Amino acid sequence: MILKPQDVVILLKLVALGPRPWTFQSVAMELSISQSEVHAGVRRAVTARLMTDAATASGRPVRAALLEFLVHGVKYAYPPGRGHITGGVPTGYAAPPLNKVIAPPGDPPPVWPHAGGSVRGYAFAPLYRTVPQAALRDSQLYELLALVDAIRDGRAHECDVAVRELESRLGGDGGITQAASQPAAARPALHSPAASRASKGSKPVAQKLRISQTRLAALCRKYGIAKLSLFGSASRGELTPESDVNLMVEFSSGSSASRFDIAPMQDEFPAAFGGREVDIVTPEILLDPFRRDSIVPDLKPIYEA
Repeated sequence: MILKPQDVVILLKLVALGPRPWTFQSVAMELSISQSEVHAGVRRAVTARLMTDAATASGRPVRAALLEFLVHGVKYAYPPGRGHITGGVPTGYAAPPLNKVIAPPGDPPPVWPHAGGSVRGYAFAPLYRTVPQAALRDSQLYELLALVDAIRDGRAHECDVAVRELESRLGGDGGITQAASQPAAARPALHSPAASRASKGSKPVAQKLRISQTRLAALCRKYGIAKLSLFGSASRGELTPESDVNLMVEFSSGSSASRFDIAPMQDEFPAAFGGREVDIVTPEILLDPFRRDSIVPDLKPIYEA
């Protein structure tokens, strides 16, 4: 039984619902697809081991397996088609949550063609024809679909940020059954550095972050930065050789810089951190409750004007 693209949409809808109860009828209505198609999609997802076996609407996505498929498989299984300039609903880097942290490249953005869309960009084929309507009804589903689209057809940096976002949303249980609900022999492994280290029973040795205060201060002055804070593994003292440095930047009120300057900043700031790549965000990212809960406890100021 071959997994179809609408099955991914169904699974993402169930992720967005979290622990809330659902029925085949309610999911069909919210996704604007037939109830029989939801039934068929759930059966295919169960066969693919992306969802717990359920004869009724009690099944839940197997988050670890779904995450692995979204990160490593969906871009090959369902490559997007590109079309002409049209009006539609933004997706990928042009939609939440990535539009809060990634500066637009200046080209027309990707959009799902839709008569009710207010943004003009190049047509980007959604996973299923009813995706625009379904996304406009459910903001959490919209963000999940946009993240998947960034992986399907994004630039390297967009893909990396989208993967981290999906990991933060699919990494906890959130009322959704994990891969641990399946027998170990049947459970797909999540191919990530963290999973690989765990499978070997080893723990990476934390490394000290090297900061050149002179270079850092010069760069902050150049871009009119009022405050720069660490978060993530660098803030927690859990750096590994592969870790990026996560930074939150707050520009001064008189600065002419904005989030559109983040791209060149990400090219220049590694020099202040021993050559480590950096991932820079602005406080707007905290509007997303998923990100706020994971970022705020780690924030550690390292520069203030």
